[in-house]
Amino acid sequence: MRVPERSLLDSYAQVLVEAGLNGGAGMKPGAVTILHVPEAAQPFLEPLHQAVLAAGGQPLVHYIPSGLTRNLLEHGSLEQISWQPEQMIRARISEADHRIYIIAEDNPTELQHIAVEKRAARNQILTVSRSCIDAKEALGAFNETYGLYGTAAMAREAKLTKTEYWDQIAKACFLYDTNPVQRNREAQQHICTIRDWLTDLQMDSVHIEAQDTDITIGIGSNRKWLGGRGTNIPSFEVFVSPDYRRIDGRMRFNQPLYYQGGRIQDIQLTFKDGIVSQAEAKVGAPMLEALLAIPGANRLGEFSLTDSRISKIERFMGTTLFDENTGGHWEKGVFKPTGNTHIALGSSFPESYKGTEQRSQAELDALGFNFAKTHVDIVSTLDRVVTASLRNGKTVVIYKDGKFTV
Repeated sequence: MRVPERSLLDSYAQVLVEAGLNGGAGMKPGAVTILHVPEAAQPFLEPLHQAVLAAGGQPLVHYIPSGLTRNLLEHGSLEQISWQPEQMIRARISEADHRIYIIAEDNPTELQHIAVEKRAARNQILTVSRSCIDAKEALGAFNETYGLYGTAAMAREAKLTKTEYWDQIAKACFLYDTNPVQRNREAQQHICTIRDWLTDLQMDSVHIEAQDTDITIGIGSNRKWLGGRGTNIPSFEVFVSPDYRRIDGRMRFNQPLYYQGGRIQDIQLTFKDGIVSQAEAKVGAPMLEALLAIPGANRLGEFSLTDSRISKIERFMGTTLFDENTGGHWEKGVFKPTGNTHIALGSSFPESYKGTEQRSQAELDALGFNFAKTHVDIVSTLDRVVTASLRNGKTVVIYKDGKFTV
């Protein structure tokens, strides 16, 4: 059997267009949509193109040949690696209303041998496109969604067959359902219910207890929880941007992090007064150090939880898009529905500000929003209890045994 079958790709493309874009409502006729598709996902390009056309949109293809990033990093100077065509990037984002970004890799660790400073320099070229997108999103004039195209190499990295890998994608995105678009929207609505409950609690802080984990995260004033927006397909998480100045304690992450073509594993972070005071990793420690050296990346921008009852992901996938939404982990041949929690080192989500009035970056920074030029998620599926301290002085257990208590 060909994996994936064309019918599955057609369904997935329809979900990304109709349940991912425009907050899950789908694109409006005439909307210009960038299709960011790497060569490793070439079979997915035509189904995506057709789905955009069927919705009345204008597809704008951004096709990424394989191997060029590795070639640049191996043979280019730091000046060449850091160069970016700013006018072209700005023009593309200015022209577009949406972007569908497909994650796919021929070799997930192909950059592992590249010097850390070269990989760090390459990572910084994303700042122009990110700032342009953020500016348009703040005006309600742009939105994007991320999807995954599984390759044989990605499946091997996750210790799955390609068939098993695609089975996880199909289950997570409800592609086996009679109406995948409607099923995704229903899941998003369920998440919105949890999101609004958490916001209404008016938390001051949360305390997370798990194996090798004892950490308090200050939520901050005027915060609202986010989720159910269609920005990622799938997306089962409910998250908030905390007050980056009020993080204290230690946290262990039992899931690997894939970052800049390398793998960082068995991460443990200790925070004091909002700053990472100690960082350890059994694999990829130099890359972790390089990440934390980026201004603002030694502080938090996000705290997230995923309910195991909502997530259909039961396997480690080796990509953040899925692993930050996983419903648990396998232990001695048995699946443990522990859900997951993840934090992001780096930038906050300004939309996590609850007030209706516009706030400048300086005003949001004064409220504890982080404006670093990176955002890297690190995941733990260790069984945890999360207790919220509310502004009225009460405490509430909001998460236990892999589930929200709502």
